[in-house]
Amino acid sequence: MAVRAALAALAGLAPEEGPPEETFFAGERRLVERAHELLGMPSSSRPTALLVTWPTEAADDPSFMRGLAERSVEAVRINCAHDSPDRWERMIGHARAAEKATGRRFKILMDLAGPKIRTGEVRLPGQREWIGKGALLAIVPAGGLGRIEVEHEHFAIECTLSEALNAVKLGDRIYVDDGKLGAEVVRVEEWGRLARVTSAAAKGVRLKPEKGLNFPDTHLKVAALTDKDLVDLDFVAATPMASASRSFSPPPMSRCCRMRSHNAGRTTGIRCRLSSRSRHRRRSITCPTSSSVRRGVNPPPS
Repeated sequence: MAVRAALAALAGLAPEEGPPEETFFAGERRLVERAHELLGMPSSSRPTALLVTWPTEAADDPSFMRGLAERSVEAVRINCAHDSPDRWERMIGHARAAEKATGRRFKILMDLAGPKIRTGEVRLPGQREWIGKGALLAIVPAGGLGRIEVEHEHFAIECTLSEALNAVKLGDRIYVDDGKLGAEVVRVEEWGRLARVTSAAAKGVRLKPEKGLNFPDTHLKVAALTDKDLVDLDFVAATPMASASRSFSPPPMSRCCRMRSHNAGRTTGIRCRLSSRSRHRRRSITCPTSSSVRRGVNPPPS
């Protein structure tokens, strides 16, 4: 209704009746409500909420939590790829003690590790250490560097999750190390994929193991939750004021979270960031689900 009313006005036509103000701003209000539910109410001195990731040392240093509370931090994040439930419990215990001492209340976001898609071993051509725009990059499953068949000079990296690499098609984009290097697949081979670098810093990029790989154009048929994630999700569901976080959240995760939070007798929130265009197309910016799950969504990088 709002778009039609605006177009009519621009075209000089008789104005159509726009939607009621309550309806027009309903989406913005819902986003604010869900942000407050997941992140807590922001401090009166600033319009945004602060989120701080807890380091490993926070499990043994109560003063760290006290300092965050005194600085009016609204939310804290635990990276479940690191440490253990014992250390997480100590962190949360220190946070609760800081809350009692300062009157501030933390929201806790627990970031599930999920399946890791990382670079493995790296092979460089000759003495070249930096890969730049226009260079060829071979990507193979773990242990596949010796099977590459490319006649021209090329760099090569392993992908730690072969299921993800096998789904990559001709023309798909691949990003390495948080987008520092971008490439487009020019050949699909049994041994892996050959890509040409399309974006990189002027001096090039140094390829290293244990760096993130992203496939924004590829439909990945990979389980969203590992066995470890399911155990960690039970911990989240049993922890008051905690919510789960993932880089993307397909429907099975939402169902698992609802089931586990129901079994724990509480509501669990989900915060997710969509990391591929196909997932972004299948979800709107605001994703209303059942009353027990809230998801905030950021669009993928262009």
